Amino acid sequence: DEVSIDGLRFRFVDTAGLRDNPADEVEAIGVRRTRERIGQAALLLYLFDLTELTPSEVQTDIAELTAALPKLPVLAVGNKRDLATSEQLAAFAQLQIQASDLKIIAASQREGLDELQTALLAQVRGAGLATTGTATIVTNVRHARALERAAEHLAAVRQGLAEGRGTELLAADLRHALGALGEITGEISSDDLLTSIFTQFCIGK
Repeated sequence: DEVSIDGLRFRFVDTAGLRDNPADEVEAIGVRRTRERIGQAALLLYLFDLTELTPSEVQTDIAELTAALPKLPVLAVGNKRDLATSEQLAAFAQLQIQASDLKIIAASQREGLDELQTALLAQVRGAGLATTGTATIVTNVRHARALERAAEHLAAVRQGLAEGRGTELLAADLRHALGALGEITGEISSDDLLTSIFTQFCIGK
């Protein structure tokens, strides 16, 4: 589902949960697809039931996610606050989650959703994915991440040119940059473009 929040477009993808030891092949496929989806995400929403998990379990899950995906922002969202006991809510209020934010909501009652939207915007803008003024504004979070990856690989190409690296190494970074841009613009023929670049600039000759 896609939602526009304050001019920024978010695409939410619901996935299966993550388990180290899936019960069967079907669950294993679901876990594998979840990991693939996470690898493509710009922001991870860890949604959990306040009435089913303890603060320590949530803390452990978040720690494992941030360790496995150190560059991916994580926003923890506890749902069903309308059904949770006062003791459960108090316990989660004391929870300190490193490298993540925690929001408590009641989706069925639409409680806490404004705060959640504010947190989503803060995560995105805090990561530098949206700018104002004369700079270009990227309103799709996934596209912004793709642009960041493309910029990283192009910077590696520039450094490689300065250091006189071989064409194979330069081509690898160029292909990665093209692949990232292709996520935004559609398929790019990397072979044709690489041939043009190497011919025009005589790289490696």
